[in-house]
Amino acid sequence: MSPGTATRALFWPVALAGLLVPALLCDLRIPDEPRVAHTSEEMFRTGDLVLPAVNGKPFLQTPPFHHWILGAWLWAFGTEPDGMARVPSVLFSAGTLVLTALIARKHLRGRTELQAFLAAAILAGTIGFWDAGQRAVVDTSLAFFTTLGFYHLAAVLVDGDVSARRGAWL
Repeated sequence: MSPGTATRALFWPVALAGLLVPALLCDLRIPDEPRVAHTSEEMFRTGDLVLPAVNGKPFLQTPPFHHWILGAWLWAFGTEPDGMARVPSVLFSAGTLVLTALIARKHLRGRTELQAFLAAAILAGTIGFWDAGQRAVVDTSLAFFTTLGFYHLAAVLVDGDVSARRGAWL
């Protein structure tokens, strides 16, 4: 294994650990994180999975999908430590990094695996991405699904792949 390959192979676990470990060690930051975690928890506790609510009042600023994922996570794995509410965001961020590398490797003509790795590494190194990836907020799921949609759109437009599987994502 060449040094460059070893570096790229080491990047993925280091990036995941770099997002996950600090996320688990800190309390939830106000005002957003406790509200998102509480809303998600309340959706599963009350069984009302359609309408997010805060203190019994509808909370319509964000779509419910992230709350479903976070609520299911908290229901399955518990709420202690507080950082557990951040794990879905960390996983969405890791998925966004993987999709970024896949997009760069497949759709940037003449690019090598090294450039695909660098695209993901540059994204992982930005302050905004790193910060959002460690917070229990809707932004990470939005970034993931936007990137996933772009990945499939590029496959249709660039490769001409119009299979039913691709169409379902669009």
